[in-house]
Amino acid sequence: MKIYLDMDGVLADLMAGWMPYLNEVSGRNLAVEDVDMWGIEHVYGIPFSKARKPLHREGFWEGLPPYPGAVAFVKRLDQLGHMVYIATAPFPSDKCMWGKKMWFENHLRFLPPSRLIILHDKHLLRGDMLVDDKPENLTKFPGLRVLFNQPWNRTLNKGLMESWYIRVSSFKEVVSITQDY
Repeated sequence: MKIYLDMDGVLADLMAGWMPYLNEVSGRNLAVEDVDMWGIEHVYGIPFSKARKPLHREGFWEGLPPYPGAVAFVKRLDQLGHMVYIATAPFPSDKCMWGKKMWFENHLRFLPPSRLIILHDKHLLRGDMLVDDKPENLTKFPGLRVLFNQPWNRTLNKGLMESWYIRVSSFKEVVSITQDY
């Protein structure tokens, strides 16, 4: 199978790097579970221009920790013979693309560099499966659409869109899907 995996929100824990700053500047003490929508500025009650400042900092992107088990998960898919690609959209930051490239090299060096795809429009991807935490990235993908469960995508209108994606809450579930496909 040709499998595309999103980086931020699936493999790399963006919120672990971002939330300390967001809590500090907003005067709040939110946990990841409290971030139940995409508009981070609405969750924290601060302008997005202020919220996104860390995304422009040197070392931010490459310093994000992988989710527990993420690297082993990618390695497992690769060992099973799947063509695994990391497909990630850059944030509007001059540090983002380089940082994502460095994150890939630091954590997934067992994959060839050609397996990292940085693109703005994931609708251009063609393959068997796309795993992403952002539903909009799945809408036009022609293969199997897998929504990686996160607090910010849990409020989707159940029943309305569930027919066009499979929701998973673990890497193990994704591996299982690839074996049943």
